[in-house]
Amino acid sequence: MTSSVTSRARRPRGSLDPRTTAALYARVDEGTKAVFDQIADAAGESLGVVLERVARHIELDDSGLPAWWPEQPSQQEELPLKTA
Repeated sequence: MTSSVTSRARRPRGSLDPRTTAALYARVDEGTKAVFDQIADAAGESLGVVLERVARHIELDDSGLPAWWPEQPSQQEELPLKTA
């Protein structure tokens, strides 16, 4: 799957406040990158805009994990130590 980066809109220069932005870098497999490229191309938006919108629309549970995240094994509580 080839992406056409030139069809994506760029953010206007200076539209992001450098005091409140951060770079996001992650290595992912090519298939995952292709999915995000496909979304960005279809939306005509930058990859940064796509990632921001995805992050804003993830429904989180009470523990802060996405609702679709696999259930975490429960942590076994420590047994109280005898002091005498």
